[in-house]
Amino acid sequence: MIKRMIQLLRQLKNYIQNTGIKNKVFLYVGLLVSLSLILWVVIFTFVFQTKLIRENSNDMQKRLENMGTHLVSYMDEISAVANEANYDYYLLNYLKEVQNQEEDQISLKKGGSIQNYEMSTKVFSYALNHRTDVSSIMVFGKKRMLLYKSMYHYKNVLSDCKGYPWYQKAVDSPGETVVTGPQQHDFLIGNTEKTLSFSRVINSSEDGSFMGVVLVDVNLNKIDEICRSSYTESAGSLCILDQNKNLVYEMEQTDRGYLFQERETLERLQNSMDASNEKPGIELEGENYFLNMMRMEKTGWTLISITPESVITESIQEVVWYIILLGLLMILIVILVLNSILTKVLRPIGQLKASMEEAEASNLKVRAQISSGDELGKLAGSYNRMMERIERLMKQVVEEQEEKRKFELQALQAQINPHFLYNTLDSIIWMVETKDDQAVPMTEALAKLFRISLNKGCEFITLEKEMEHVRNYLVIQSMRYRNKFTYDIQIEDGVLECRTVKLIVQPLVENSIYHGIKKKKTQGYILIQAYRDGDVLIIAVEDDGPGMSSQQCASILEPDQVVENVTGSGVGVRNVNERIKLYFGKEFGLHFRSIQGEGTRVTISLPVIWE
Repeated sequence: MIKRMIQLLRQLKNYIQNTGIKNKVFLYVGLLVSLSLILWVVIFTFVFQTKLIRENSNDMQKRLENMGTHLVSYMDEISAVANEANYDYYLLNYLKEVQNQEEDQISLKKGGSIQNYEMSTKVFSYALNHRTDVSSIMVFGKKRMLLYKSMYHYKNVLSDCKGYPWYQKAVDSPGETVVTGPQQHDFLIGNTEKTLSFSRVINSSEDGSFMGVVLVDVNLNKIDEICRSSYTESAGSLCILDQNKNLVYEMEQTDRGYLFQERETLERLQNSMDASNEKPGIELEGENYFLNMMRMEKTGWTLISITPESVITESIQEVVWYIILLGLLMILIVILVLNSILTKVLRPIGQLKASMEEAEASNLKVRAQISSGDELGKLAGSYNRMMERIERLMKQVVEEQEEKRKFELQALQAQINPHFLYNTLDSIIWMVETKDDQAVPMTEALAKLFRISLNKGCEFITLEKEMEHVRNYLVIQSMRYRNKFTYDIQIEDGVLECRTVKLIVQPLVENSIYHGIKKKKTQGYILIQAYRDGDVLIIAVEDDGPGMSSQQCASILEPDQVVENVTGSGVGVRNVNERIKLYFGKEFGLHFRSIQGEGTRVTISLPVIWE
């Protein structure tokens, strides 16, 4: 199977390489448009889905905040009902009279006590009768219920009220209304629905002593009304958890009922709340949901909404299908239009191809007959001019090759000036006649100078040989001009094996002697250095002669500068500079720096090329 696939890929590759331009363009454009369409669909889907999720989350968060505001207002209303007990004159008097009778049967014998009791019940009756959500309002002492107004009957038994959580929380939080539940009280008979309990301590207005705890029970109808007015998402759900993550309220769905009544499902919701994800979610019945949460600081409740992920993906899929259909239609239109365009464009290309094939067959007289003003017409014109120029260049190359060969021979013959040779031989003869011991070393230096200069016709030598050539030249000149100058050659380790054009340092040394040292009345000094600067080889020749002006430095290498070195080897510094640039490029060559009265330094920059 794998071999078959490899074979098919090779066949496809050969087909693409050998097929015509038209088929290649169709293939490439088709692939480009298809990949662009796929990429655009992927990016659009990702961006659109991200935007929908973010907008849905922001909208849901605003709903939860609005819902939380209404719930806080509602709780403040119920808290106000419970707080009225602290300001009711008759109730406080009644509680003061009966708080010591909790162990016995409560007896109201005086007319004032009966009046306080009746007026207190009237206050509670108003809230019970005018609010559909309030089911009970009761006042508890330490052992029993002292006063009540409720839709249900109650069991009037003695018990320690601290055993009730709502009672103990109210005692532990004096001055605050505590919300507990939902729950069902065991002291109420016929209480079948769960209620929220708002409990608050009643204190004496005289000394602030404990008088009892007022308990206001409300059903969840008002909370359900608030939640449904703010949350209308039919596909999702809404619930409220208390500070211990227990279920306080859940909105019933028409198609699914209650989602979080089961303990396992509620635990999964609680775990999702604890997750550290930036956008927590939950999976229920094989479907993923997005979670939005808002915490109510006053009660510690958490409002939670869940939105199915399918609600968002379904809205995206429809748009994606429209994009795909539009992309396929666009590909079809592009292919039809492209076919018409390529037919017109490729016709002159075929004509140009035929002309090139004739030129390839050595018919340089052929010309492309394309007269259009577009790029192909300009290309044909350029091709025709190129063929004409090729004809001229072929003739010019033959002539230049002949001239180049003549110049190379002339340069080789002119490397050693006859005047230098005559003067050196005269010096050797004079030394021999005077039986000077320096005659032999001078002759050996001259022989080595010739040997390196010729170098078997090779243009490139190592830096070591180039320095040897310079050293032999200095030996000869120092013997000819005794006590006229001293010299020193300093070469950095590791550069002797670098290759260079031959005879480029000796003309600079010669220039230093004839134009620098000879003009001094005292003994001169010549310093030759060779070192690396990164990938550049630097050769420097420095003398302490009279120097020259900056204008002279700038004009030495000018093409129209007259060669003054007629007494030396004949190989001028401009010739050295041109040879370096010819072989290595314009970024390399000579550079002069001179100070009048102090001397001149010329540096050669070359690429580092190893032997």
